[in-house]
Amino acid sequence: MVRMGNASGEGTPTADFKTFTSSTTRTSSSLFVTLLISFATFNIRGLGTKQDDSEHSKREKLGSDCARYHVDFCAIQETKVVEPGVCTLSNGYRLIWFEQRDGRHGGLGFVISPRMFDYVVCYKTISDRVSYMDLEIPSRSGNPIRCRVVNAYGPHSKLASDNPKLLVNFYGQLRDAISVPSNVEIFVLGDFNSKLGKMTYADSTFGFNRFMGNYGMGVRNEMGENLLDFLGESDLYATNTSFKHAARHITTFTGWRKDWSAGRQSKKTLPVYSQIDFILCRSKSRVLLQDSRSYAGAHTFSDHRLVVTRVNFKDIRLCYKRPSSSITKFNTSELASNPNIQTKYRHSLESALSMVAPPSDPNQDLNNLLSSMKDAATSSIGPHPADLEIVVMTMKSKNFPKNGTFFGRG
Repeated sequence: MVRMGNASGEGTPTADFKTFTSSTTRTSSSLFVTLLISFATFNIRGLGTKQDDSEHSKREKLGSDCARYHVDFCAIQETKVVEPGVCTLSNGYRLIWFEQRDGRHGGLGFVISPRMFDYVVCYKTISDRVSYMDLEIPSRSGNPIRCRVVNAYGPHSKLASDNPKLLVNFYGQLRDAISVPSNVEIFVLGDFNSKLGKMTYADSTFGFNRFMGNYGMGVRNEMGENLLDFLGESDLYATNTSFKHAARHITTFTGWRKDWSAGRQSKKTLPVYSQIDFILCRSKSRVLLQDSRSYAGAHTFSDHRLVVTRVNFKDIRLCYKRPSSSITKFNTSELASNPNIQTKYRHSLESALSMVAPPSDPNQDLNNLLSSMKDAATSSIGPHPADLEIVVMTMKSKNFPKNGTFFGRG
């Protein structure tokens, strides 16, 4: 794990989230950074060579696309570059790519916007298919928002079927990458080569709507089943299945197949549109999502599309449930106006106090008095009408349908 500015893996070690303490908290003089942050994933099918440094190079086009679509952090796959490196593009974006140990046809990297440089704590590569970056984003409360951004590149179905261990290792490395405390936000960006497909009625029945939205694409394949199992196990959510968009903004990959209707000798092909690139977040963090979609207008040449998810950390407090209040409110208006209630309360309180032995400790005496008053109020006054209404509504909501079916379907 190395600090920002060194992709070779030879740098000063920095604090990991597993060993994070208050003494390692990064501070920033600028707390006015916008909390609307865009995460993206893009399989670029090659990063280009070092010699190609012109303004029309693929690297410059990649930076231009990130600026054009207001992307803050972009995870890139298939860099096809063996040696690691870091460079600053002409528009100020910083490009990082990691070394490849087991081949030359993959490779991972990140593109970071200038306004986010100061909030990158460290980055690390786990394998040729999994890497991550740790962030600490300042907030108005003074406590930084800690995030782990994971870059993932899953094996395609043919490779996974020929070598099942490769798929097992991939998801094992992903589990290691997302092993952080529960108060650290997780975003997994990548090309999973998996089709989640549209959510079916059976998916809703079994509760899979916690892990994916209603706006997936196509039919789930075996690789998609593995991805869904990982989502359920890790309690993650596929963000780009959550928003209703045109089909062209749900598609993330365009393949081609032979058009057999044109004859066996014809070379005519037809496009096949799929959704195999995903951006994942914690299921409880769905409330932070502003939008998620793909863009087909990128200048960077690829058969994949740029997928962008926009997150508003301003509402991060909504991710954590507040403890429910256990204070019982009594209907004191009846006690003040109804003589019968007053008499009943007086008798109940006298009866409760007569059963309590006088203690020698004044504090214990006060606690006994308060407990007796509460018992007398419970038996004579009753709860406040508003609390009673909530109890009645809760009981009504637990009634099962008379026809024995759920979700309004037979």
